[in-house]
Amino acid sequence: MDPANGMAAATAKAAANAIDAATAATAEAEFARLTAGLGSSAKQDVVQRAIDETLKLRAGKQPAYHSECVPLLYLLQYQAKQINLVYSVIKRMTLYRRALGRNACGLTTSGGGRLRIIDVGCGALATQFAAALAAADAIEAGERVAAISVASRDNNPSMPALGWKMWKEFKLAVKDDSALASLQEAVERIHADCFERASAPFPEARQDEDCWISAIHALYDDNKSDVRDSLARAFAANPDPDAAFMTTHNSKKSLMRGLGPFDKRLWAEFPQKYEHSVRIPDDYPLRRTSEWWRDLQKELGLLEKRGDGAALQGAGYWRWADAACRLYLRPGKNV
Repeated sequence: MDPANGMAAATAKAAANAIDAATAATAEAEFARLTAGLGSSAKQDVVQRAIDETLKLRAGKQPAYHSECVPLLYLLQYQAKQINLVYSVIKRMTLYRRALGRNACGLTTSGGGRLRIIDVGCGALATQFAAALAAADAIEAGERVAAISVASRDNNPSMPALGWKMWKEFKLAVKDDSALASLQEAVERIHADCFERASAPFPEARQDEDCWISAIHALYDDNKSDVRDSLARAFAANPDPDAAFMTTHNSKKSLMRGLGPFDKRLWAEFPQKYEHSVRIPDDYPLRRTSEWWRDLQKELGLLEKRGDGAALQGAGYWRWADAACRLYLRPGKNV
């Protein structure tokens, strides 16, 4: 299998099931923690307020991520989509570089290479999960995968805290699946630094490390200056990264102008739709996650509601919507 292409169908489904299991287990434990001691009516109010906030994302608006169950509902509705989006960006980046006769930009190495990923506005760590999936592809293809270090930065600690909990569940789910030996190895190749706020200093990649800078759906109307500042400091610490990629809601595409130190001609604009072979199938269901969410709504009487509440009845699939993507590749680094 060419690692630039997507996973084999059986592996993709097993990986998707592991992420599904991790999402459901994290959601169940987190909801129990957040609503301990609350009665049914109070739980219903908490979930309905979170639904109202989370629905803002469909219009490209920033919800109150610090509010009660909002990070939890984000995990249910968007985490798989974001992982698949970043996975697709990494795979497309690999295809582009190989078409230019270059290496896989740090992901694989013929020696003892290292890759440092600096994740600006890391959210629930979708980039970290996606890097594991892409690394597993390379391992299945018989390539040597770099030691991957991920430095996560975000202004809101609630989202990455939930992402860390899911990462632990994901490692357990992968460990228990004999069909995912390559993903087990990929997870072991990833060293994730402790989360820090975006205001903290950004690490500098060492001389023996390649460097990626990512900013995945971190950009909204009301935080562009914060994202600009974070990216500027990330690039100041690493002025010559091997790659940088960012995404945002397609309706907010104009917000990406002027971000980063690169002339616009050096950015590659990604189309909204990618080749099917480079991602987990859009329609593959998140069965356990959907079942948990449906049962919770039934328990709280939310399935009887219509309008906004009904819009979040299902936990969805792997397809993302309205994604605008930009990619920067350092020119001229041929192998």
